[in-house]
Amino acid sequence: MLLAMKIFCNLSISDQYVVYMVKFDLLKNLVPYITDYDTDLFLTELSIKLITNFGACQVDEDLIQQCIRETGCHEFIVQCIDNHITDSVIIILAMECLYNISCNVIPATTMDWNYHVHNETICRIFSLLDFFHYDLDVLKVCLKVASLFTLSTSSLSTFTKLGGVQVITRLLLSHVHNGGEIIERATLCLANITLTVEGRKILEGLHILKLLEECITFNSKSVQTCTHVLFVFSILGRETRLDISHHALYMLRNAAESHVANVMVLSFFIELIMQMSRNKEQTAGIIQSGCILLLFRVLDKASPQNQKITQATLQILWNLMVYSDESWSMVISAGLEAAVERNLCKVSHPNVRTMAYKVLAAIHDRRRCQSKISCLVSNEQTNKERLLSINKDSIINI
Repeated sequence: MLLAMKIFCNLSISDQYVVYMVKFDLLKNLVPYITDYDTDLFLTELSIKLITNFGACQVDEDLIQQCIRETGCHEFIVQCIDNHITDSVIIILAMECLYNISCNVIPATTMDWNYHVHNETICRIFSLLDFFHYDLDVLKVCLKVASLFTLSTSSLSTFTKLGGVQVITRLLLSHVHNGGEIIERATLCLANITLTVEGRKILEGLHILKLLEECITFNSKSVQTCTHVLFVFSILGRETRLDISHHALYMLRNAAESHVANVMVLSFFIELIMQMSRNKEQTAGIIQSGCILLLFRVLDKASPQNQKITQATLQILWNLMVYSDESWSMVISAGLEAAVERNLCKVSHPNVRTMAYKVLAAIHDRRRCQSKISCLVSNEQTNKERLLSINKDSIINI
């Protein structure tokens, strides 16, 4: 049997042979047999590798997935995990297998045929994340599979109900300083979780902002981590006014500045600052964290490909001028007018140019208003001085 399994594994490297084996019902006849012998370590490894190769096949994918589903491959892999729970080699192989046979199914699933399978799989993943808490190789592959279950509404609901948010946050608390793929995968899970109302409520209850601040503080070089963290901040900020510390905003600004060429990082950062710029109480934080110069830099690097970002940036600057006198003074002294005029020389999109002229008009209106006020103050002072002079003359005459 072992020799036959070795041959099947070698053949399954080829997509063409995988299709042949499916058509000849190999898994249908094989899975019941290997299920009875899954305590055999070597046979178990070969069996998992075979199913992994089936899952990786890119020819007749619908046929392959139907075969995997109907022959009980998911259930077999879960059983292998249960019977070899302390064997990290088997666990890693099993998780890679689950990823291969699930990555094309979970994002599109409606949970019709595999509700029980999803529950069992997610529960095993959570158990493994706790059991192998400091085995980085196991954690990486477990999080890789866990992130799949946050890609569709149905599987994400199951993920959340089974305590997935708490599991991921505990993991982040323990490994936030380690960085790397673990933090990238964990923050990806959190980013997807924020897409549901239920997930957002749980995250808000866990006071997730402080943890995310640490994630971006210690992992600012990772584009993926920065993207995921900024996404969470921007999504949570849509519904509630986030209490973001100056340090957190400073680190978010640093992350955006480090990856300013990355459209996703910049988009989520701009969206967050847009939300904050509408609140007078938060404009000071935007100024003090050094966001203004970064916004000017975005204007200077404007291109047809990111016109929405440019337009949003101009809207932020307009908000800062309108909603706060202090912000007005700061953005003007930092060179706002020159930055907008430079931007007008580069952009041609009508929406961007309209917003730019709106900003310039606001600057000119504010200056005219200040000029009138200064004139009124000056006239009032002159009148006071004349009145004082008249009073003095009257006293002398008396």
